[in-house]
Amino acid sequence: MVSQSQKPLILFIGCSNRTGDNSNTVIAMRVAEKAVAISAKTETYFLKRKYPPKDKIEQATGIIFGMPVYFGHYPSLLGEFIDYLRKEKIELYPKVAGFISIGAKRNGGQETTILSAAWDIMELGAVVVNDGSPISQFGGVCVAGNKEDVLRDIEGLKTCEFLGKRVMETSLILQSGNLKEKIKIRKWDTEKLLKENKIERC
Repeated sequence: MVSQSQKPLILFIGCSNRTGDNSNTVIAMRVAEKAVAISAKTETYFLKRKYPPKDKIEQATGIIFGMPVYFGHYPSLLGEFIDYLRKEKIELYPKVAGFISIGAKRNGGQETTILSAAWDIMELGAVVVNDGSPISQFGGVCVAGNKEDVLRDIEGLKTCEFLGKRVMETSLILQSGNLKEKIKIRKWDTEKLLKENKIERC
């Protein structure tokens, strides 16, 4: 069990114009949040309403973004937030990032939405993770069209649960290390290594 002072802070950031409790994105985010609540502190923000304060972003060890698919890409709300992070020079290393994406049908652009968002978030230094085994999708990948439809996508909600756990576990691993300590890299004398071990080209 992790003590309260050691608990990582995981931010949940909704990137949808729909922020009500019956929104599919919000429901999927709540499933992921429930999965981390025992071992992490959580806070939820909706980009349509307000951005998370800078100090909260700095304190956070993990961020989970929830978003609908827009023509196979992430929504403009997330794009504007990424631009804000760049403009304010907010470094996301060594924070762990994960993504939940909701599409109207199975393989309806969820994967490309997550990949495009992950690429831009990695450029800001975040460590991006997926939901891990046994499902191993790109993140939380759900199917829903109308409000609350996601409640019928049991398999998709499981990916959200596993994503939450993966973000939390990876946050704890990174938090336990000394990330300010410089890594020592041992240099190898390749030529000497080849001669001593009689390694030749095939």
